[in-house]
Amino acid sequence: MVISSPETRHYWIIWDTICLINDVIVRKFSKMDGTGDNYQCLVPKQLRKNVIFQAHDCILSGHFGSKMTVQKLLQKYYWYNLKEEVNNYIMRCDICEANKFSQKKPKVPLGSLLTGAPLDCLATDIFWQLPTTSRNNKSTVHASTGKTPNLLMLGREVRIPAELAYGSTTKYIPQDITSYGEYVDYLKEHMQIAHDVARKHLSSEARRHKEIYDTKNISVQV
Repeated sequence: MVISSPETRHYWIIWDTICLINDVIVRKFSKMDGTGDNYQCLVPKQLRKNVIFQAHDCILSGHFGSKMTVQKLLQKYYWYNLKEEVNNYIMRCDICEANKFSQKKPKVPLGSLLTGAPLDCLATDIFWQLPTTSRNNKSTVHASTGKTPNLLMLGREVRIPAELAYGSTTKYIPQDITSYGEYVDYLKEHMQIAHDVARKHLSSEARRHKEIYDTKNISVQV
């Protein structure tokens, strides 16, 4: 039996359950519900496709899915690899493929919130019992805006610990500013420039995210 096919070895293992009734080879088994002995006809390869057709395609079958078709067949028939053959048959069924519902849940196309300046729209994620960290990311350029949160909120970049330790070539206050009023005007101008750049980046990123989202999801008409 070592060099035999998997199908031959399978039937050899269940040989004690196979018997002959009215010149038909059947498999005898008992259901777990205690309803007594049951018999399944062992179907030869030449007839298997037609048996599946009668259980799945004919007018009294209704093109059920793999699970129900297998259950229907196992009531009367049995053969090696029955489930796999039924699955392959149904996957090639044109009627089932044409009427099969998608596994993806329909979703509305992604929209955008209209904002023009910081704090126009606030969103908060609530977490608790998280360890406190000394690291901050406000000096890191955000992928959606192309600018750091510090620049968009304060109009300038702030000094990070590395600059305090090793020095920096960045001039945070231009030398030609001599009064608080001039400094305020300078900050307003730079904040406006930063916001304009951020809006362009946000618009571009919003379109990109929308294309990705809508491509992966099935849109529905609202």
